Amino acid sequence: MERLLTNDRFIAYKRAKKDYEDPPENTLNFAYENRRYPKLARELKDSDNILKKKILEEVNKDFWDHSNIVQALMTSDLVHVLIDHLVDPDNELRELSINSMV
Repeated sequence: MERLLTNDRFIAYKRAKKDYEDPPENTLNFAYENRRYPKLARELKDSDNILKKKILEEVNKDFWDHSNIVQALMTSDLVHVLIDHLVDPDNELRELSINSMV
């Protein structure tokens, strides 16, 4: 019977069951969910240069997908931290910050 229902009726049928459980809000981002970019911004402020370089490389990889840029802008102050690193004395940190800003 379930195979013959249209999509909206199938959803209504599933929700009308007694043992129905709501699906979790977000099952794609298991590790950080929406806290990923605030955590990265906080670590960029407080950590040593080696960890900062690793974090900036990870941010550069994430920003190839434009939806990640929007999520970073909406949920954290990562852009302000990147701007602060533009005057860092370490050349590699400056270069990684510039690449992620571009």
